[in-house]
Amino acid sequence: MEYPKPSSFASPTPEINDALMLLAEHSSDVYWVRTSDYQQLTYVSPAYEAVWGRSCESLYRDPMSFLDAVLPTDRTRLEQQLALRVSEAEAGKKYTDTYRLQVGDEVRCVQENTVVITNSISEVTGFVGIIQDVSEYKLSLIHISEPTR
Repeated sequence: MEYPKPSSFASPTPEINDALMLLAEHSSDVYWVRTSDYQQLTYVSPAYEAVWGRSCESLYRDPMSFLDAVLPTDRTRLEQQLALRVSEAEAGKKYTDTYRLQVGDEVRCVQENTVVITNSISEVTGFVGIIQDVSEYKLSLIHISEPTR
């Protein structure tokens, strides 16, 4: 099914913006918005604190600090992916990454979906993403694949 491109819609109304913000503020998923160089964070939803075990304020102060919780075995690959996003960003580009976090004594697995933000003349202005904690889902797959005794 082909969906109309966002440019064919009227500009979002304040009601739509409010509804989307309400969704982000009350979701267990982490919503975020960053600048095109990935160095500034313009928004992160409160779920960041539950998933990362760190304050949103700490991320606003140091926008790359989210990497501190990424397991070393995943961090190098993720840093390479982030650099690639910045260098290859173009209108309509989407990225999906899965990586693990160390939060206290717990290892969590998250899946991140990111989309490039562009202006009316297709210049890249930033990135927007949603991160889901998929730890329970991954564990359920392990239990399903284990043979029963």
